[in-house]
Amino acid sequence: MRFFSGSWFSDVPWLHVYVGFSLTIEAFEQYLNLRQLRRYTSKKKPPSLLSLWVSEEAYVQANEYNSDKIKLSMVSSLVESGVSILSTLYFFGPFCWRIAGTWAGDGEYARPLVFMAIQRVVSEFICTPFQLYGDFCVEEKHGFNKKTKLLFIKDKLLGLGLTAAIGAPILCAVNWLIKWGGANFHFWLWGFSVLMTFGMIVIYPNLIAPLFNKFQVLRDRELRNKIGALAEQLKFPLCEVYEMDGSKRSSHSNAYFYGFWRWKRIVIFDTLLHLPHEQILAVLGHELGHWGRSHFTQRLALVFMNLFVTFYLYGKVMNNDHLYKCFGYGSDAKSPIIGLMLLANILAPYLICSSSVFEGSMQVNTVLSVLSTLLSRKHEFQADAFACELNYGEQLKEALCTIHTENKSTLDPDPWYSWWHYSHPPLLERLSAIDAILTKTQKKDKNDDSSSKQPKEETEKTTIEGHHESSGVTRARSHRVEPETSSDL
Repeated sequence: MRFFSGSWFSDVPWLHVYVGFSLTIEAFEQYLNLRQLRRYTSKKKPPSLLSLWVSEEAYVQANEYNSDKIKLSMVSSLVESGVSILSTLYFFGPFCWRIAGTWAGDGEYARPLVFMAIQRVVSEFICTPFQLYGDFCVEEKHGFNKKTKLLFIKDKLLGLGLTAAIGAPILCAVNWLIKWGGANFHFWLWGFSVLMTFGMIVIYPNLIAPLFNKFQVLRDRELRNKIGALAEQLKFPLCEVYEMDGSKRSSHSNAYFYGFWRWKRIVIFDTLLHLPHEQILAVLGHELGHWGRSHFTQRLALVFMNLFVTFYLYGKVMNNDHLYKCFGYGSDAKSPIIGLMLLANILAPYLICSSSVFEGSMQVNTVLSVLSTLLSRKHEFQADAFACELNYGEQLKEALCTIHTENKSTLDPDPWYSWWHYSHPPLLERLSAIDAILTKTQKKDKNDDSSSKQPKEETEKTTIEGHHESSGVTRARSHRVEPETSSDL
């Protein structure tokens, strides 16, 4: 592609372009945070549509909780973005690469692994204090945190161990495939990524998730039978229904399903099981709507397309000396790991960059993430409509309001903030959409009832009038009326 091979590419100061873009995004996000914070502090009463479901006290409590959360988010974002930008400007990444070379030599696989390990450790050192404050101050203050400090440490160490155990072989495989694949390595690397994605979809719920939570067959037999009947009605290939001890860490609630083809399972958090059965079925009707409308397939297609584009473009810049020099790397740093990170930097307006906070690749919401968010919200509306088609519209409204209130979710967000951040539509929009569907359904049912009654009334009128005529005429008229009445029935 000329875009990456033209002489102009070597004249662009990519370091400054990336830093300028990162500063712009951070400033915009902080502006959105301030808008949302002002919303939390200024509104004391729920909107009229929510007043039937949410008390003023619950509304104020939700705003206080989310106000504390967004303040923490603003501080952590400033710190992490500041560290990321400064580390990029002062070439912290190349410094880590030199340290990795000192410790691991010039090994084709060892040096990149040590480099990533150094960055991950320093990144954890920056991020962990904010996670601790979030769990043991903000969440605990508002009654959600159930973790102990020992469990927090255990989760952290287990997460790091799994990252090393799974991530190291994947990084080595990526490195090998790029060298082995030659000019068409992006096809092989893309195929490997697709296989790994499907592999993790199988491995995570069956092997990794049980390391953090306990799963057992749903003990409420009546509810299990109702869920089985719903799955059978939809021809959903349900294998089993599990309850998960989500209350072990938090009182937040959720439900989801996982699995391929004929081996699908539903998981319900134990914090959701206090709801009436009909509301739980409504929530599951929504979740099964994602399956019924093939939302998972659509999201995977978007991810796979993005991966292919990224790998293809990497092939165009992997040997570009100017790109490496812009970010302070020498000729010995042309490792695929470094190259992919630098590509993420120059594609920041398009990609969602989410590697280390130190290599100029902090997570930013860009074109792709905004489009992904818009698609996700569309899918949520469609899943709600699917639940309404199952005649769970009213129950879904009740469940959504209960869950949002108990989780102290944001009930009335700033429009700009929700457009930029929310993968799910705000509660008010979902309730309005469900009401519109229910109203439309009621009108349709009413019209159907009217049309079915009208021929019957005309038939009865004809029969009554026939009694005043001769019997022969009555018999003749009856033969004309009966076929029409039968066809309407």
